[in-house]
Amino acid sequence: MLHLLLSAILATNFLPQQSEMEANNHMDIQFEVQAVSEEKLVLTFTVHNQTNELVELQFNSSQKYDYEVLDEHGKVIYRYSDGKAFLQMIQTENLSAGEKKEWKSTWDYQTANENTLNPGSYKVEAKFLGQVIKPEGMEINQTSQTTFMYGKDQLFNNITVEGKDGFYHIKGHYKGQLPVMYSVEDGHFLLIKEKPVQVNKDGDFNIAVKVKEEDLPKNGSLIAYLSEKGSKGTPIILQSF
Repeated sequence: MLHLLLSAILATNFLPQQSEMEANNHMDIQFEVQAVSEEKLVLTFTVHNQTNELVELQFNSSQKYDYEVLDEHGKVIYRYSDGKAFLQMIQTENLSAGEKKEWKSTWDYQTANENTLNPGSYKVEAKFLGQVIKPEGMEINQTSQTTFMYGKDQLFNNITVEGKDGFYHIKGHYKGQLPVMYSVEDGHFLLIKEKPVQVNKDGDFNIAVKVKEEDLPKNGSLIAYLSEKGSKGTPIILQSF
């Protein structure tokens, strides 16, 4: 019995955990949002047919996607569809094998709720509104999220976060030259002490983060901090609870 228990523990701890990002990468059609923070926020929504077949997508209106911008506390400060009218007519889009389609949206920071946007880290939660109608059985992830910084020097950009409930992947690009570190906290307690980040020669990085289930906050946000060694970290929202 003890041998079986130890085997189960080892399997739980050492077998690869499938993150949301990994699951999305194995979807037939992948939906992704990316953010670039400039004078305005520029969002790119991409749908990628990762199969060898022609795919037909159907939309119930002219709206292809929706998204919300949330602050560090999980409060929605902007919703794309609010106050907009869309043509209520069924529309279709075809994606050839391997084809990608992109839509772009620009958000003026001045239109945030209460017309104020404090410097810091923000999250974009996007939803794809299309459905696969041909061929049957195709899988598509309907949601994607990313984070962006407002009002601060952009050492880290193109940040995307995938995952939930303790398992996350942080991808992005670093423009500096110093060693990069990351840590995780919940606003009250340090959950993961500083660890080094592997940055490739092009400045890209991909961090796998695991937080124990008992350490997840019951209410609030789980925040990772990216930093150059010895400097103050840049907050990245992993998940709001």
